[in-house]
Amino acid sequence: MSVEPLDAPSKTYRIGHLSREFGVTARTLRFYEELGLLAPDRRGSARLYSRKDRARLILILQGRAVGIPLAEVGHLLDLHERKGRAALHADALSIFRRQLRLLEARREAAEKGIAILQSAIAQLSDPDEAGVPERREATPAAAGERLSGRGPQWWGKGRAPQADLVQRRDGPSHAAEVPLAAQLIRDLEDGIVRG
Repeated sequence: MSVEPLDAPSKTYRIGHLSREFGVTARTLRFYEELGLLAPDRRGSARLYSRKDRARLILILQGRAVGIPLAEVGHLLDLHERKGRAALHADALSIFRRQLRLLEARREAAEKGIAILQSAIAQLSDPDEAGVPERREATPAAAGERLSGRGPQWWGKGRAPQADLVQRRDGPSHAAEVPLAAQLIRDLEDGIVRG
C-alpha cells in the first residue's frame, strides 16, 4: 500500500509519521482517537490520518499546550464542523479568555513563590545576613542545648526556641538553627503563604 505524495489533495499520514512530526507517542494519537478527537481511516491494522486529522491534531496540541481540557478542545473542533467559523469564534473567545485568566493567576502565584524562595535562598546563603550562628557541635543533642539558651532577640518575634526545633527520633535537628526556614514552614502551615 502506498501513501500519496505530499501535494496530493487526499494526502494521508501514518501514525508513525504524525508521531514523529509532532513529538507525540502513537499511544497519544490512539487516545485522541478513542476520545473522538481524531478519526483516521482504517486499512487492515493501519491507521491513515487525513489532512483534516492532521489539522485537528495541531489544534489539539495547541490547546493542550495552554492547558485547555481535552473536552473543551473537542467541543471547539466539533462546533467548527457543525456550525462553522462564527459559532466557533464566539465559544473559542470565551474559553480562551477564561484560560488566559487562569494562566495569569498561576503566573502571579508562581512569581510570588519564586520571590519568597529567592529571598530565603539569599538569606540562607549568607550566614551573617540570616543571623545564623556557626555550628560547633555536630550532634543534635548539643544543638538543642545550645539553642535553648538563646533569647527572643535571636529567635525573633518572641517565639520560643522549642517552636523551631524539628523533632526526630534521635532528638532535635540542626534545621532549628535556621529561623527563616522554620518561619516559612509555619507560614505555609498557617496558610499565610499561598501558591
